[in-house]
Amino acid sequence: MQMIIHRASWQRITPLLIFAAMLAFAAWNLWDGYHRLPQIEDAVVAANLRNPKLSSGERSVLNAWPGYARAITSQRLRLDRIFHNNEIKNWIPSSQVQGVQLAAETVAMLAAFPFLLAVWVSTIKLKATDAGLFIWRTGQLDWQQILEIDNRRWATDGLVVLAFSPKFLI
Repeated sequence: MQMIIHRASWQRITPLLIFAAMLAFAAWNLWDGYHRLPQIEDAVVAANLRNPKLSSGERSVLNAWPGYARAITSQRLRLDRIFHNNEIKNWIPSSQVQGVQLAAETVAMLAAFPFLLAVWVSTIKLKATDAGLFIWRTGQLDWQQILEIDNRRWATDGLVVLAFSPKFLI
């Protein structure tokens, strides 16, 4: 009697697909949060330097704007208040930008879990004990029952062929 043991394709592929999707989503959000949104905010500041709706004090705050990447939290909050009070369009609140940045960092860290799962599944092996061969999620097969083990395709295809006597019960 022969038994073919193999890792299911979903066990090998699904975690890697989830990892790739999470990594792509994290990269997209990192690009948005650290590059695109700060550029948009700096462009809005530059476009409103001569806005007649703003007071001279508010314009001086805009002139002193060091750029989103170099601004400190109090400067960002002051700019948020100025643009909110004057109903300036296209402004993205700093809390929203920081939320995008936090989401990207969180997703990037969480992407490690499906990757680790994929690594764990790819390292599943047949474990040999003194009593016999332990097959993951199946049980123990005594050495006296095993006639032949062909594991030449385990590393590439995740496939092992066992020939054993029919006393083995799953």
